[in-house]
Amino acid sequence: MELFPEKSSVGLDAGFAFRSDCITHEFASAYFRHAFIDEQIKDRVSKRLDARNAFALDFGVRTYYRHRIQSDSGRFTSWGIELEDRHWIHSDFSSDAFELYFRGNRAYKGRSADLSNFRFSDLHWQAVKASVQIRLSSHSALDAGFGLVRGQEFLDIRTKRGSLYTAPNGDYLDADLDLTIRQQDSSGTGFDSWNGTGAVMDLRWKKQFRDGSLFQIGVSDFGFIGFDDGSSFVPADTTYRFEGIDATDLFDFTDTVSGTINSDSAFVQGFLTDRRKESSLQPLPGLLRATYSLQWSEGKYTCTWEVQQRLFYAARPMARMEGSWSINRHHRLHLGLQYGEYTTWVAGLGYTLRLGSWQFHAGSRFLSGWINPEGRSAGAFVTLRKQLP
Repeated sequence: MELFPEKSSVGLDAGFAFRSDCITHEFASAYFRHAFIDEQIKDRVSKRLDARNAFALDFGVRTYYRHRIQSDSGRFTSWGIELEDRHWIHSDFSSDAFELYFRGNRAYKGRSADLSNFRFSDLHWQAVKASVQIRLSSHSALDAGFGLVRGQEFLDIRTKRGSLYTAPNGDYLDADLDLTIRQQDSSGTGFDSWNGTGAVMDLRWKKQFRDGSLFQIGVSDFGFIGFDDGSSFVPADTTYRFEGIDATDLFDFTDTVSGTINSDSAFVQGFLTDRRKESSLQPLPGLLRATYSLQWSEGKYTCTWEVQQRLFYAARPMARMEGSWSINRHHRLHLGLQYGEYTTWVAGLGYTLRLGSWQFHAGSRFLSGWINPEGRSAGAFVTLRKQLP
């Protein structure tokens, strides 16, 4: 466990993580691949639905360079620079919202579906960060990083109040909504699009004890993106009646593939008439985390305890424990167990390979989705690092 970097290094990280308290891995995989979603797959989600439900999907790529300053007594021990591409999708929703979107409103004839306090966020950004490590004492340090963020695209949909009543004979629908939709300028969403600018900060304090154990506490990805005044803003606090059509399956968007409602769709234009262009400030999904790590038998065995809180709506605290075993100087095995954030108990597995100055690390903190299609999480990561002379 390293307090100060022994050598300069360069590396590449990539990974994704899906977690939910109700959405299964097989459902999420089919949805995001635009594949067929049959009734049995939906049923396995429906039986887990609660009054409030959530999911989160996070994936990204990062490359970095960290330079060790050749001094054993100076205040600054290292500096670094990194580039990253991140995509964050999250939703907090009622059971009615799920059933309405994926099965239609036929089952709601003669009653109302509750759509209150719905939230959906889709945020894609790139960042360049510069960082420095400051030596506070021979046993403590502060890592500080600040970065410029480029906002590529975002979609934010939320309701305060929402209900949808379907007439018994399906002749009409009554919608009662307090709704807002925000989205970046839809004329440009490619990788070369710069639709917003923001800032991000990482801070971490590290303390090493006499027994070699290491305590760390800090915040990462704490920041925001200000999207420009070409962004769409569609507010509505209204009641609206759909009539003159067979409305029984009006909200049956998809039996087979995922669909997206955005602020430019014909569906939205039909009853959300107040459409504006204005800037929007979107928070990044920051993370507050504390860890304590110890090792014994000269590093052959390690154990780390971690608690964290995602600084985003509907996220619960998460606790995690990971142990590792060095098989020999080339191979290390990692086993983990965690609970919280957006899902329940889940196990993880990792493997590290060291060959000279190279280190390869891969694994998953969310094994359940790979082993059991009804698991409510899935993920994988891979890292490659090379120490430099």
